[in-house]
Amino acid sequence: MQQLNIPAGTPMLIGAPKPPPSPERAHALVELVKSSSLVKQAHLPRCYAPSVMKEPALVLVVVFEQAGDMTVGLRDLDAAFPSVFAEEGYVQVWALLSSDPLMDTLKQANCQIFPA
Repeated sequence: MQQLNIPAGTPMLIGAPKPPPSPERAHALVELVKSSSLVKQAHLPRCYAPSVMKEPALVLVVVFEQAGDMTVGLRDLDAAFPSVFAEEGYVQVWALLSSDPLMDTLKQANCQIFPA
């Protein structure tokens, strides 16, 4: 699992993935998200931040209510990751607060996977 660190104000494109992830992969990501009770929402958009990413990628965006929840929640996800993705490659994870201004853009991408 690779955590993305995208500084505030970084230009970024967020949209629905084309093609969408397989149902099996989406289900596995939902199971991963469920491993932390601190995650309030999860989205699976295709993102691209030219100054941070080499190319557009499918990104698991996990949403927390409080900043203090992020560290523990991400640690929970990292611990559960090997059991959920035993044979698959890494997943880029981006943590946001529910109050982040990007939440509106994220919701418009219509890629919410948790809660369903």
